[in-house]
This record gives sequence, C-alpha cells and structure tokens, in this order.
Amino acid sequence: YSKALTWDERFRALRASLDQFSPDVMSLGVVCYAMHPKGFAGSLARRFSELNSRGVPWHLMYQEIWIGAHLKAPYKDRVVGWIQRRGLVKFAHELKPKWIDCWNPVHQACLKKAGVESAVLPVMSTIPMAESQVFLEEWKTIQALAGENGDRSDYLLIGFFGTLHPQWPSEPLFSRIDALAKQLGKKVIWIALGDLRSGKEYWDRLQNENKHRFKLIKRGELPFERLSLAIHELDYGVATTPWQILGKSSTASAFLEHGIPLLVNREEPYGFCEEIEDFNHLLAIRMNDSFEERFLKVSKQKAKSKLPEVADIFISRLS
Repeated sequence: YSKALTWDERFRALRASLDQFSPDVMSLGVVCYAMHPKGFAGSLARRFSELNSRGVPWHLMYQEIWIGAHLKAPYKDRVVGWIQRRGLVKFAHELKPKWIDCWNPVHQACLKKAGVESAVLPVMSTIPMAESQVFLEEWKTIQALAGENGDRSDYLLIGFFGTLHPQWPSEPLFSRIDALAKQLGKKVIWIALGDLRSGKEYWDRLQNENKHRFKLIKRGELPFERLSLAIHELDYGVATTPWQILGKSSTASAFLEHGIPLLVNREEPYGFCEEIEDFNHLLAIRMNDSFEERFLKVSKQKAKSKLPEVADIFISRLS
C-alpha cells in the first residue's frame, strides 16, 4: 500500500483483501522502521491482530530486530532499541503466532533473551539466476566504464550490491586487497551494482580517495537477468553487513548463490551469543588473520539457488 495512505486506509484495504482471499495462514513480516519513522511499531500489533477475525494461524517473521543490540552500540541506539524491542515483542504477545522465524542465529538469541522463541529460516537471494552466462558483453561494459583495455585475466573484479552503509569501513580492506593484487600482478576494479541508496556520497568519496590505486565504477540499477550476469562476472563480492548477522542479508545470499566468494570486513560483537556467531559458508571470507590465505584459496563455485531448500523448510513448518 502506498505511503500516501493513512494507516486507517491501509487497514481497511487490507481487511477487504483478507475477507476476499480467505487465507489459511496469515504471515506478517515485521520491520519496525517500515511501520514507524523511529521504529516504534508496538501500537500496530493489536491492529494487525484484529484483522484476523476468522482466527486462522499466524506466522511471524522478524526480518529485523531492534537497533543497539550489539556491544559497541552507541548509548542513544541502546535507548531507542529498548523502546523498539518492547514494541516488537508485543507482536508476539498480541498475534500469538503458531510459529516465529528470523533470518539468523544471533537475532534468534536476541529474541530469546527478550522472551520470544523463534526458528531460523535461511534468507535467499532476491536475484533470479540468469539462464545465459555469456559474459563478454558485461566485461566490455566494465572496461568502458573503467577506461581500461587489458585482458580480463589482468583484473580482479570486486563488487558491492545494494545499500553501502556509512558504517562500513573501507580500511584495512582496501589496503590488504591492494597488497594482494600486487602480489598477483593484477589491477583491481571495484564495482557498485544497484542503488547505493544512502551510500552514494560515501562511494564518491571512496572514488576520490583511492583514484591513484583503484578504479571504482557504478553499474547502477539493472534488469534482473543483466544484474545476475554482472554478479557472475565478479571475482569477489563485498558484504557491508556485519559478520555476526550476515545470515540476514539477501545481498550476501545473492553473491553466495551465484558462487561468488564474499569478503566480510565489518564486525558487531553481541557478547552473550558469540558462540553462535560464525557464518558457516565455504565462500565467506572473514577479515581476520587468515584473510589473505583464504582470499587466495577460495575460488568461484557453480551457482546454486537456495529457493527450493527454503521453500521446503517453510512448507514443513506449515504442516
């Protein structure tokens, strides 16, 4: 529903749709900032509950949790997060869902500490796999944008996709990649795929600060098939989401499902659940002491969609 509509108008329209559709299960994906400018969404929990006049089972998906949950969070984020947490927990109390999902074990542990039991549903890529994998045209486009004329084998192509968060640190990643590229005798082209959103100015600054050692180019928003081909062309992807909650990132899943090794250089320690922080994927390369070794060892793999696996899990829970 359009943001131009009031919540009263949205709920009236939603109730009419539900009455017409007569669902067997109602599933609500909770993103607190989509419901309130400051993420204070608790007042809407009862209104969603009242939509369920037929008493069908609810499923609740916590797509995000509250801010300020990690140990290094600013004091202001912790205060705001405390209010958000109370509101998010209210959804579980009001809707009384048959089952609750979230995207990763750290969020699962945070929810449990707040009194909400949930299961982990793996997040899948939102980018369908392109049927064609002819990359010559994509490489020519990258060459033209970068002003380069070398062979493809002379370059490392490293891509960003989606939002470039202002909190994402470019160092020491850029310096370590620079050293690795020199060791391999290659040039590096950093590529922004899709809309950088709030990170557009940050990208421009990175371009200016690193113009003497790297090329940074924008591919912009692309049709799904072309975006899939552009991802296939990369040697590595970059995650701007922290390692501890990487499992919630559909952007990370897009790289991994396309078989692209993923560089992860952002950390948000959560303290009480550090024992479950490790993101268990062979293509995920964490920025730590073994980063260079893993970078040189891990290579592209055959693409494989996670959609069938996630669909099977969801259907089994419906049963």
